[in-house]
Amino acid sequence: MPGALEAPLALQRMAQTGDYDALVALGAVIRGDTYHFEIVANESAAGVASVQLEFGIPIGNGILTTRLPMRRRRARDGPRDTMPRWPRSRWRTCSTRSMSE
Repeated sequence: MPGALEAPLALQRMAQTGDYDALVALGAVIRGDTYHFEIVANESAAGVASVQLEFGIPIGNGILTTRLPMRRRRARDGPRDTMPRWPRSRWRTCSTRSMSE
């Protein structure tokens, strides 16, 4: 499965076709217990920026950097509820508005 480091190559291939006015990179880099996270996050962002500058088209970088998944963190650190709670109606309203625009 391609990861964050392969995203710039995919974007480059798409940009080379000239068929797109803009591109969006989507993905996630999950922080583990090693320094590898920092390298992957930095290099994928640099690669996306490089493709953007090389081809002169805007690229939205939606490659998120996150901590360990909540389930794994709970197993390691014990239960902690640090996630914000949004009312469902508010989330649904935000989603509907963004889809209708």
